[in-house]
Amino acid sequence: MAGRIAYTHVTPFQLSEVREQKKLWVRGGFPRSFLAASDAASLRWRETYMQTYFERDLVALGMNLPPQRILRLWALLAQYHGNVVNYTKMAQFLDLSVPTLKNYLSLLEGTFMIRTLSPWHENGGKRLVKSPKIYIRDNGIFHQLLGIKNEEELIMHIERGASWEGFALEEIAKALNLRNIECYFWAAHQQAELDLFVLYKGRKLGFECQCTDQPRLTKSMVNAREALKLDHLYLVTPIEDTFPLDGHTTILALKDCAKIVG
Repeated sequence: MAGRIAYTHVTPFQLSEVREQKKLWVRGGFPRSFLAASDAASLRWRETYMQTYFERDLVALGMNLPPQRILRLWALLAQYHGNVVNYTKMAQFLDLSVPTLKNYLSLLEGTFMIRTLSPWHENGGKRLVKSPKIYIRDNGIFHQLLGIKNEEELIMHIERGASWEGFALEEIAKALNLRNIECYFWAAHQQAELDLFVLYKGRKLGFECQCTDQPRLTKSMVNAREALKLDHLYLVTPIEDTFPLDGHTTILALKDCAKIVG
């Protein structure tokens, strides 16, 4: 009967559970991938997992495409990871109608394989980006699609920044127990942008993901902070230490995300 069932989302491993940031970033949070004896064994598991997911699970769930076209879809999602979606171009590349493409993306989102991040709209007077962003939720799967085998290849890869952004976004969402409908990005055309914007316990919080050991506050971030009237802005980085940059901005080590819950 209605009201007698509660749903709990069981996520892959998160940083607060395993405390091995580099390994979790490279391999992703699926237990057999993370716990594999080597990077090569981890990659083999992810390849097998994705093959099964392509050829059996997605077809059973209603994705009426042959495996090769499903692989093309995933390759395209890897290219769009962390970027604003152009549904028309995606549909043309895959020889699908836009409604069919959106149905398939909804299916992937419903199975927790991708995250669609909606844009935040508050001030109608600004030229704001109104299309969503897409992320592959498990960074190990993202790396498998890009052919990244280990930490050394990730550090040198052109998509390193996009990888960190997706990884950090998922860790923040887990640490703050955020539902997807509570997560947004914000961007004004040629003015400013913010990777993640949330309304959390009555506060406006912004997160900018910087894959660098020398994080800095940029003009774009200052503009976003002022336009959104943020209570606080966090620059999320791979470094080990968290420290204040000014009264409204903090350099946040990813492992310390849970500390802002209070």
